[in-house]
Amino acid sequence: MSPVLKRKAGFHPLLLAQAERAAEGLEAFEEFIQAPTAEKGALAAGAATRAEAAAGSLLDALDRGTEPAQERRRVRKCARALEDLCARMRHIAKETTLFGAEGAPGLARMAGALRDAGDNLLAAILVMPDDPRACQEHLLRAKRSEQRLQTVYRRELAGLLKNPSIVTILKMKELYRQLSDAGHCGGTAAEVLAELLALTT
Repeated sequence: MSPVLKRKAGFHPLLLAQAERAAEGLEAFEEFIQAPTAEKGALAAGAATRAEAAAGSLLDALDRGTEPAQERRRVRKCARALEDLCARMRHIAKETTLFGAEGAPGLARMAGALRDAGDNLLAAILVMPDDPRACQEHLLRAKRSEQRLQTVYRRELAGLLKNPSIVTILKMKELYRQLSDAGHCGGTAAEVLAELLALTT
């Protein structure tokens, strides 16, 4: 195992901390989407902000690091993807409240798939130093969750076009698009972690 991802050295502790904060944020976000309230929205936004702060700590450490450039580049790309995911999550929570989009089953299904992806990314990072095979399986599950999210996105978008209200179409299309983009961020993180795993084992 490369020193970049040793359990108590390198960048693994910081990457794990970021993934933990992201998974917490996705859990809070799913709970908010299922039953939106101002309190749950604040919890989701706060969790996303903590995840973004964890990303900042990791990125600062990468700037000071002397480990192989290829590995640092991939850790950085993963950190950025998770940071972008959490930023989008915070923005979606804000716009869900602003648009009054409560109770949309499609949003809940997409948020559930996003949470599954986050949980599997966390599990992959947790076992990466010790069990590459288990790590790879969790990364595959994260990608499948992202694919499930995109399937829901396309189905909901097709159904949305039948809605008679232009206002509803516009506001829901924007929320669905942003959730789709958040899913792509999770998928990117999984792909980059798979590349990192191949480099370091």
